[in-house]
Amino acid sequence: MKIENILQKLIKLKGDGSDSQERYGINYEDGTFMMHQFCWCEREDCPWCNGEILPQMFRDDAEIQECENAPNFWYKPTNFKLWWYKYIGRGMTQNMALSKYAYKQMKKDLKKLKDVSGENNVESINDN
Repeated sequence: MKIENILQKLIKLKGDGSDSQERYGINYEDGTFMMHQFCWCEREDCPWCNGEILPQMFRDDAEIQECENAPNFWYKPTNFKLWWYKYIGRGMTQNMALSKYAYKQMKKDLKKLKDVSGENNVESINDN
């Protein structure tokens, strides 16, 4: 059960297929998932670079203080949030443990996303 598998499937569904997106993620949001690449812009008004201006939607749990910037990944139905440093898999932290049930639900929601988009190039998610 690896969260990286979920992230890569979302990238394959909604990204442009570039190698950089596979490493760094994509900027995407819908009603279920949000993903944002690690940001280096250093603008004062960027919630991914400057944690002092986090939107209210990211301030609702106590763990947010450990990761002062907006999350790189957010699974909205369970409020699961994930941060990484520069690229997916590096220095990852999360706001809660990911249960098997939540992981399975993410897979189902990705399948719904795949079915809606009509994409056929996304293989099944490997649970290893």
